[in-house]
Amino acid sequence: MIETTPIEGIIKKIRDKRGEILDPRRIDWVAGLRLALELGYERVGVKIFTTKDAEKCRAISEHGVIFGVHLTGISRSEAEEFFKIADLITACASPHIREPAKKEARLQVGTAIPIFALTSS
Repeated sequence: MIETTPIEGIIKKIRDKRGEILDPRRIDWVAGLRLALELGYERVGVKIFTTKDAEKCRAISEHGVIFGVHLTGISRSEAEEFFKIADLITACASPHIREPAKKEARLQVGTAIPIFALTSS
């Protein structure tokens, strides 16, 4: 995801349920994780689709649950990096995720678009 438009009705619903919104409003997984930790949350999950952001999130939080998503076009080397960093990963249509996950994953959920647990987090 590169761009989004804030929808006031949805933002209101999030705030009504005591959810937090980045200010200024933007897509920034790293800033979202940092905000959650600053607010005192200890177990935070973040969905990531680049190794660069995954590395930044892991550097911020050892205990954050990193979920690699939307990885269909990932290269073999990026996939190898994701396996070192992520706790969960979805294979989408990536052979670079599916093949090593058969050996390295602790658990698989689903088959069409499997999700692999890589850690016990």
